[in-house]
Amino acid sequence: MDSKLYFTVTLVVLAWVSVATTQAQTTTASTNTMATANTTASTNTMATANTTASTSVTAAPNTTASTSVTAAPPLTPNNTVTPLETNLNNSECGNKTLCVSEPANCDPGSGSCSFFSARQKSGQNFEFALAGETDGYIAAVISSDTTLGGNDNDTTYVCFNNNGSVKFTGAILNNTQLTKQNVSANNVRGRVNGTTIQCVFDATLPALPARTTSRTIGVITGTYNNSAGTFGAANTVIRTDGVDLSSPTIVQNLATTNTTAAPNTTASTSVTAAPPLTPNNTVTPLETNLNNSGCGTQNLCVNEPANCDPGSGSCNFFSARQKSGQNFGFALAGETDGYIAAVLSSDTTLGGSDTTYVCFNNNGNVEFTGASLNNNQLTKQNVNANNVRGRVNGRKIQCVFDATLPALSARTTSRTIGVITGTYDNSAGTFGAANIVIRTNAVDLSSPNATVQNLATTNTTTNNAVLFRQTLIQALFISAGVMGLAVL
Repeated sequence: MDSKLYFTVTLVVLAWVSVATTQAQTTTASTNTMATANTTASTNTMATANTTASTSVTAAPNTTASTSVTAAPPLTPNNTVTPLETNLNNSECGNKTLCVSEPANCDPGSGSCSFFSARQKSGQNFEFALAGETDGYIAAVISSDTTLGGNDNDTTYVCFNNNGSVKFTGAILNNTQLTKQNVSANNVRGRVNGTTIQCVFDATLPALPARTTSRTIGVITGTYNNSAGTFGAANTVIRTDGVDLSSPTIVQNLATTNTTAAPNTTASTSVTAAPPLTPNNTVTPLETNLNNSGCGTQNLCVNEPANCDPGSGSCNFFSARQKSGQNFGFALAGETDGYIAAVLSSDTTLGGSDTTYVCFNNNGNVEFTGASLNNNQLTKQNVNANNVRGRVNGRKIQCVFDATLPALSARTTSRTIGVITGTYDNSAGTFGAANIVIRTNAVDLSSPNATVQNLATTNTTTNNAVLFRQTLIQALFISAGVMGLAVL
């Protein structure tokens, strides 16, 4: 064969192999990504000689790509308890298991220690461990919201001392009362030594609501009546923020922040006794730029990018400082074509008719209103807020205000923070759909040094640079091939 013709044919073959490779890569369904509706997966992959093109990774049209973390079937219930041969320990906490304990970082294998750990096995199937001292039972409560024992009847896993032997049952917690019910749990192992109970079990957790990945963990103890087979009222020894159980970390126990009343006295309620603020939407000038100097010491702060200064450069910023009870001072800053708003949610989702505080640009002036966020739409409503100050410079808005937050449910101290932006129609006086720029874990706004993470920035993006580089190589191959043919 003529050498020029051979060279040309080789280049063309390499070009088409490169095209085929890229097509095959782009048809792979990304984990946790929804397949685009009404799009047919490409099947133009060229099979080489004596091979069959694989189509097992192609998502069917109008379907959601399956993910391994939700595909595991629920466990078959089995309450049988076998011996736990060795003491529990905390050696894998923060590495392979999510853990929370009281006292903090205590080892359940030695001394007095209330302990909970979780390790994801597959999908919603987890391995749990419990340890603590009790006169009857110790139980793990897994709640889909920020309260324990509310009207949602939280799923509970109970290990109890029945005449010196560990027994296991599922239950629901409503207020402080346990009612037995079947749960998808098995492989239970336990041991008891005096008032110390340890147990390990596998369980399938109930599905979470849409847009929710976090659960509140509780560990409760109480008495058990052997003759009647009933549980006494629950005593909460561990309660957490909303956390993702599949993420190995060490979690803070919030149940130790409650104050104890002195004998024969009434516990002070100074943090909740302040009257609500009188609403006043009037905005006065904010004389100086906001800054982050008090963050972590006087103010709870969250910003995007992390640790940015709202007084310089591009920065989405939120801060809160408790003034008295449910009265707080808030600050907001960001770039927007219309409005920036703070959303304070009593659960772990944003948009379920959540109270919202909106600062918006009305023809070059900052104005303020309360609102309710439902899904991603704002509806104006009155809120107990006043002392509003603001400034606008092009697309940058900064505002400061005081507000009385709505009361939380019993035994709850945390809220989810959101910062949203959107357009504002000056003529109609309406707000465009909300764009979430900051969304946090549930946090206690009164705690300046609380750990706050912006969860709105965790979404992954397609690596377009790789695709561009591959496409460029293909073009070079094809161009060289065409030039070779022209020479011939």
